[in-house]
Amino acid sequence: MLDCTTEKYAALYARWLVNPGTLLDMAGWTPGMTLLDLCGGSGAVTREALRRGAHPNDITLVDLNPRAEDTGVKQVQSPMESLPWNMAPRDWDIFDVAVCRQAIGYVNLRSTFARDVHHMLKPGGRFVFNTFGHPRWALRRYTFEGKRFIEASGYLGRMVMHIQASPGLGLDVTKFRWHSDDELHEAFWMFRVGVHADGRSIRWVCTKG
Repeated sequence: MLDCTTEKYAALYARWLVNPGTLLDMAGWTPGMTLLDLCGGSGAVTREALRRGAHPNDITLVDLNPRAEDTGVKQVQSPMESLPWNMAPRDWDIFDVAVCRQAIGYVNLRSTFARDVHHMLKPGGRFVFNTFGHPRWALRRYTFEGKRFIEASGYLGRMVMHIQASPGLGLDVTKFRWHSDDELHEAFWMFRVGVHADGRSIRWVCTKG
């Protein structure tokens, strides 16, 4: 996986990540609500929430390598397959909203991830995440912030791969699993699920009953 602090990461993801504000809007998030930023990385969703008026105490960012700036929010280091809370009833119903931006492909859907997120949301809370449309082969050349990049994208079975290179910045490979709609519906069966597609990206709104 690309280091989320590098220029290569920024160039690659800036082109096909959904705007963090879009996911917050779809979740119905407003300042004062508690927010769980899953696979938060360098904190794009967290920064957008703070820009909109969130209090740092209302946000928890979870990532295998959390690297958000020192904004005062709680940052938890954990893989998504084993979220670090004891799921006793007293620990349930913590968050109003959970968001996972373009990272569900790194999650093993056969783990307890979906169940854990469901437990941690308050009744009526929403979990919003986005995925790609069906993967396809492509070769792109582009410029980002004055630097030239070349990217090859493809897939083998359900494994999606992006190979990216730039003069002076070297080569990186990132890969993740493409989850089908059926797999996602099955994993999040305990939610009321709404799906919104625009061709390049699919956004999932999962509401806890």
